[in-house]
Amino acid sequence: IIDGRLSHKTTGANNWVRSVYKQVLSQIKHIYVRSEFDENAYLNLGASKQQVSILGNLKFIFSASIDISAQTKTQRDYVVIASSHEDEEYQITRIWHELNRNELLVIAPRYPNRRDTIVTQLKQISGIASDNIAIRSNDDAITAQPSIYILATVGELTGWFSQAKLIIMEGSFNHLSGHQY
Repeated sequence: IIDGRLSHKTTGANNWVRSVYKQVLSQIKHIYVRSEFDENAYLNLGASKQQVSILGNLKFIFSASIDISAQTKTQRDYVVIASSHEDEEYQITRIWHELNRNELLVIAPRYPNRRDTIVTQLKQISGIASDNIAIRSNDDAITAQPSIYILATVGELTGWFSQAKLIIMEGSFNHLSGHQY
């Protein structure tokens, strides 16, 4: 198991279910977890100390080897909406557009495959047209024209954090998901 995390429901299971987990975990060769918290959760479910190693957060391990300067190809000021879920991009962009902000709005959806749906929704906002939206996965350039840049890729978000004027970490306004750091 790599990057293994357990939900509160799993760790709070009754004794019978915990005995099943212990039996299943005895068949696992090794478990790599993010933190001591996750390690303790597996140990409490019956994994042995020899089976569990703390590896850290894989997002940070892999992003350390990525050339960040190649990703943020803009001198414009920008704000990042990170890990957004359905409809959050629309709601925030609508308000952002009404505020008439000059910064580029960089949207990094939690699920990059939602890119086309996001573009369709954003075009419904009065005053936002196709030429206002650039898309990273299309290799669109960031010029003075686009007011929205959709970062529908994997593994690049950390690079965009470093120069952002503001980061809006989604899951902050709804309870679809949370972020633990």
